Amino acid sequence: MQHLQARIVLVHQIFFKMQSKLTAKILILSHNPITSKDNLVK
Repeated sequence: MQHLQARIVLVHQIFFKMQSKLTAKILILSHNPITSKDNLVK
């Protein structure tokens, strides 16, 4: 049971990191449309 809980926490951390990266990209896109294509490629 402890192992399962640790795995859930890990998945949540990964999901949170991905979500924050996506939010950062969206913010960059909305502020700077000229470099938006470069940011999407990276």
